Amino acid sequence: MDVTVGMTNVQREITLEIDKNHDQIEKLVADCIENQSSLKLEDDRGRVLFVPADRLAYVLIGSPEQRRVGFTL
Repeated sequence: MDVTVGMTNVQREITLEIDKNHDQIEKLVADCIENQSSLKLEDDRGRVLFVPADRLAYVLIGSPEQRRVGFTL
């Protein structure tokens, strides 16, 4: 699942590929905001991202559907 994280006062966003489903990621983000703690995400390569809740601007969670290839009607 692709996850894009935007932070306040930072021009670039960070995009990660994570092995969790949409609901698990959404719960992590909601818990972070509710508890004012850090958001911790680990990508497929084992890299870990920590973002303090007060610096979190937005989180975009990719769609659970696979992208279609070719032409469809």
